[in-house]
Amino acid sequence: RQICRRARTHISPTLFRSSFTGTVGVELRPDALVVSVPAMPARERLQGQLNALLTALAQRTLHRPLVLHFISPPPLAPSSHPLSAHVPPTANGVKRAAAVALRAAPAIPAPNLNPRYTFASFIVGESNRLAYAAGQSIASMPGRSYNPLFLYGGVGLGKTHLLMAIGHELAERGLRVAYVTSETFTNEIVDAIQHNTQEEFRGRYRAIDALLIDDIQFIGGKERTEEEFFHTFNALHNANKQIIITSDRLPRTIPTLHERLRSRFEWGLMADVATPDFAHRLEILRVKAAEVTITIPPIVLEYIARPEGSSVRQLEGALNRLVMMAHTRGSAVTLALAATALRECFGERGRIDLSPTVVLDLVANHYHVSADEMLGKGRVRSIAWPRQVAMYLLREETENSLAQIGAALGGRDHTTIMHGCEQVGEMLRTDEQFGRELETLRSALRSL
Repeated sequence: RQICRRARTHISPTLFRSSFTGTVGVELRPDALVVSVPAMPARERLQGQLNALLTALAQRTLHRPLVLHFISPPPLAPSSHPLSAHVPPTANGVKRAAAVALRAAPAIPAPNLNPRYTFASFIVGESNRLAYAAGQSIASMPGRSYNPLFLYGGVGLGKTHLLMAIGHELAERGLRVAYVTSETFTNEIVDAIQHNTQEEFRGRYRAIDALLIDDIQFIGGKERTEEEFFHTFNALHNANKQIIITSDRLPRTIPTLHERLRSRFEWGLMADVATPDFAHRLEILRVKAAEVTITIPPIVLEYIARPEGSSVRQLEGALNRLVMMAHTRGSAVTLALAATALRECFGERGRIDLSPTVVLDLVANHYHVSADEMLGKGRVRSIAWPRQVAMYLLREETENSLAQIGAALGGRDHTTIMHGCEQVGEMLRTDEQFGRELETLRSALRSL
C-alpha cells in the first residue's frame, strides 16, 4: 500500500486506476516482491512503462535492493456452475503462481553499493576531473554517452568511490544496477558451470540496465571468465545498457587479456584517476577532518598532505590513525603526534625538510603558545623559554647558522641565539625531566 501511495503522486489518476486496480502483493522475499495483476494490459504497463519507477519506490520503501515480478492470477478449472467464472482465485493458487514466476524470472544481482560512496562525498581535483565529468554525464544519460566508461588508475585513488557514485545516481533513476568485482564475477561463473546453471547466470546479468565491474584486470588469462564477460558485454552494449569498468591499468597493458575484449574496453571513454596533487590532498583532508570530533590544526593537515604520491586511502588512514592516537592518549592533536602517526603510515616518505618554520611550529604546539608570540619581543618566561628551546633545537638539529637562526626568530643577533642555547644546555645538565621533554621534541623532529 505504501508503494501504491507513493506511485499515485508520480503518475496521472487515469494511469494509476488502469494500472493498479485489483493488484495484490502476494509474496515478499529478501530480493523480490511478487504482485498479482488481474488484467494483462495493466500487467504489461507495470512490467514496461512503470517498472523502473516502481522498482525505485519499492527499494526506497523497503530499504533494500529487490526486483518486482508481476504475475497473472492462475486460471480456474472448468465448472458446471454458471457463476464459477466469477469466483476469485484462492490465495494458495496465487501463491503457487508467484512461486512459479520467481523460479522462471532471473534473480537480478543486487546493487551492492556502499551508501558512503556518492557524488556528494567525492572530492574533485585536477587528478580526477575528467573521470568525474564523465560520471556525471553518464548519470544523466546512461547508455548514450561514454559506453563503456573505463576508469583506470592506481590503488586507493577513488575509482571504486566514483563507480559506486554513478551507480547510486542510476539506481535513484529507477534503473536496475549491479556492482560486482571481477573476482565475484569469476566465482559466479565457476559456480554456474559446476551446477549447470549457466543460462540463469546469463539471464541475471543481461536483465540489468547498468553493469559496474571493479578491478577488471584480474580476468586476464581466465579463458572462461573472458568468454562469458565478452558475451555479457555484447548483449548489454547492443541493448544500450550502461557498462562501467575500473582497472589499475590501461586495457592495452593488462597481460594476457584477449584482444577482442581489449578493443571493446577502448570503444567508449578511458578516464584516468591519478594521484592527487598537494592542493587536492589538502582539500580531502580538510573535508575528512570536519567529520571527526576533535580539532586538527591546519599545520597538521598540511603536514599529513605533504608526502608526494599519497593516495586517498593513505591520507584517510593517516588521519584516522592520528585521531585514534589523540583519543587514546587523551591529548590534543599536535605536530609531534602527527609526525609519529605519519611515520607509521608512510615510513620514510613522511620525512620533510627541517625548515625553521617547522621547528618553531613544533615547539609552539608543545608549549601551547603561538609561533607569532615566539617571534615577538615578549620576555615573560612562558614565551622566552619556548623561544630558547627553539634556538637550541635549530642549532643542534639543523644546518642553520647562528645568523640564519636569528633571522628566523624575528631578527635576533647571534649573541642572543648563543645565550639562549647556553640556557637550554644548562637546564639539560640539571633537570632530568626536561631532558626527557627535549628528547621527545628531538624524536619528533627526526621523524619529520
